This record gives sequence, C-alpha cells and structure tokens, in this order.
Amino acid sequence: MLLNIIQSYINLIVDLKKPKLEWDTEYAVVKQNLNLVFPMLFALVAICIMVGFGLLLNGLDYKISLLIILIIFAIIAYAVDRVVYKNQVGLFKKIF
Repeated sequence: MLLNIIQSYINLIVDLKKPKLEWDTEYAVVKQNLNLVFPMLFALVAICIMVGFGLLLNGLDYKISLLIILIIFAIIAYAVDRVVYKNQVGLFKKIF
C-alpha cells in the first residue's frame, strides 16, 4: 500500500512537471504520452529495492524485516508528500 501511495505521488509530480495538454485525439493522449513510462520504471526500481532488502535482511526474523521495510517506505512516502506540499503552487502552474 505504501508503494502505491509513493507511486501515485511520483506519477503526479511527473504529470505536473511534463504535462501533455495539446493533443488531437484521445489516442494521442495515451499512446504518445511518455509519462506512462515512469510508473513502469518505478515498479522496476521498487522490485529491485525489495529484492535487495530481502537479500540484506535474510538472516533476520520476517517480522523485524517487514517492520524495517515498512519504516523505510513510510519515510519515503512522507518525504515525497512534503515535496509535493512544498512545491504544489509551482507544480500546478504549468496546467493553468
């Protein structure tokens, strides 16, 4: 769930930084928008992070490992939330 929250915020930031507001058809919105690549890259990075943590925390109890991973991703989610909150005016300027 935390990864979904982080991914949603990152997708929001990417879409606001590089909005594709000029398009001719609905097809162009989906097929010619390169912002859809970023969720796939984020998923790949998240999988690599999870595998890395799995290998790193292999000797620990699974409850402790889960707690460590949960705390790390909670900190990342909070940091991304703060970035969006601090820069919300600048991010939304490109839309209007």
